[in-house]
Amino acid sequence: MSEIDYLKCKLEDSEKAFDKLHKRYIELLKQQGALEQENANLVGDKIRSLEEFEKCTDKLKKTILNLREDNGQLRQILKDIVLATDETYTKNTSMFKVTVVLDNEKYREIRRCIE
Repeated sequence: MSEIDYLKCKLEDSEKAFDKLHKRYIELLKQQGALEQENANLVGDKIRSLEEFEKCTDKLKKTILNLREDNGQLRQILKDIVLATDETYTKNTSMFKVTVVLDNEKYREIRRCIE
């Protein structure tokens, strides 16, 4: 085999190796593009999830504030009811005492008439 034939074989081998490496490079570029797209999609999904979470958090905070406000109003209503109940109880107790006193006076009058 001559030196030219040897060099031709080497060149062919080198070209085959180059073609093989070039194909692998193209495959890797495609994989890189696919991974970058997948990463971009994942980032987009995470951003949308975070935005939804923030919306839910804001809604929950508003709900909690409304519930606290409602709770305060309900506490005031309960205080008002307790106060009104206490006042009614006091009035009823006073009226009962007056009735008892009046009944006692009537009883004494009736006793005097009988005697």
